[in-house]
Order: sequence, then structure tokens, then C-alpha cells
Amino acid sequence: MDPLDLTNFWWSFLCLLGRDTSLPIAILAMMLFSFGVQAACWAIFGIVPFVSRRSLGIISGLTGAGGNFGSGLTQLAFFSSSRFHTANGLSLMGITAMIFTLLDQKSDGRTSKEEHYYAAEWTEEEKLQGLHEGSLKFAENSRSERGKKAAPDGTSTPLENENPANV
Repeated sequence: MDPLDLTNFWWSFLCLLGRDTSLPIAILAMMLFSFGVQAACWAIFGIVPFVSRRSLGIISGLTGAGGNFGSGLTQLAFFSSSRFHTANGLSLMGITAMIFTLLDQKSDGRTSKEEHYYAAEWTEEEKLQGLHEGSLKFAENSRSERGKKAAPDGTSTPLENENPANV
């Protein structure tokens, strides 16, 4: 199953929560939605170290602040006035999240080598000084953690069954 489909599956429980009139079904929908949200949070913060090794603190801060900003914006849009009933606000919030999830799909079919991605953060002068070598080691570790499914041709990654020397 595509992770994108799974994300919208969890958002559908929020839509159900806004439409349900039965307390047991509403509790079940809230629990399932909460499970999906927690999984998404772990997934998002799990990839933060791999976005930019050089700017890890900035990326972590922006990720946390972005979540808070998004929740405040959602509160403002759907729950700050009497324009929407709470149940309608929950359903619209779920539908909006589904739409943005679909719009955020950016798969162009290209794969990137980790070494190129992490080395791009450094200038040529910094590379000549050897300052980028830690990032290259980090890229090697990133590649080894990808797993068998992530290899473009379906074969195993070069370091799949080995521990990298720099771990």
C-alpha cells in the first residue's frame, strides 16, 4: 500500500468523527485517528536528521514550529467563529488535510544518491578543506539504513548486510 493512501486512510477517521452520532463509534474513530496522527508525527520527526546534517537544529525547530503554526491556522479557520459547527469543522479539517496530502505528492521518479545530496550543502572551498567528510559518512549510513525495498532496481543496497565502519 502506498504511504500516501495510508495517510488519507487515517484522515478519513477525522471526517467520520465529525459525522458520527454514536458515542462508541466516535470514540473508535478518535482512537484510530489519533493512532494515525501519532504515527505521522514519528515518521516526520524520524526523517528530520536526514534532511540536512549541517542544519539539524534549524530543521528540527522549523518542523516543530510548522506543526504548531498549522494547528493554530486550522483552529482559526474551522473553530474560531460560529461559521462552522464543530462536527462540520472536524469533517472539513479532515477533507482539507486529504487535499493537501494529495497536493504534496512530489514523486518525479528520480532517485538521488545520498552522497550527492549531502555534499551539495558544502562549498568547493569547504570540500577542499575536508569539512564535508562527516556528511559523506552520514550519507553512507543513510544509504545503509534504506533497506532492500528502497533500491531502484529491487536488488539489495550495497551495505545492507554489513555494518558501516563509521557507525
